[in-house]
Amino acid sequence: MSLDGAIVKVQRESSVDDDDTAEATLRATLEVLGERISREEAKDVAGQLPDEMETWVIDWDTESAQPFGVDEFCDRVADRLGVDTETAHNRAQAAVDALEMEISAFKRSAVQGQLPDEYDTLF
Repeated sequence: MSLDGAIVKVQRESSVDDDDTAEATLRATLEVLGERISREEAKDVAGQLPDEMETWVIDWDTESAQPFGVDEFCDRVADRLGVDTETAHNRAQAAVDALEMEISAFKRSAVQGQLPDEYDTLF
């Protein structure tokens, strides 16, 4: 899937009408995911994404994963998008669904292995 395909999927699965908002949703979700998982895992995920999206998931400022829960994840996405937490959760869920088309089942399992069960609401 390309960035354009991921944008369409986010639009289809959320209340997002325009390409720019869908792309911002993908970017915000990947950035926050990159803060939550290890840098090594983020690099592996980035290698499976379309070129335009690779750098969004790698947080070069931290060596290790920051331990925050799904509520904080959604709060961070909400801050980046300028929306409420419920809207951010719905959009992040749509973005994760779109990204799951890109990431192999093995890599998806490795990412989920770094996250507590409460993240099941997103994956």
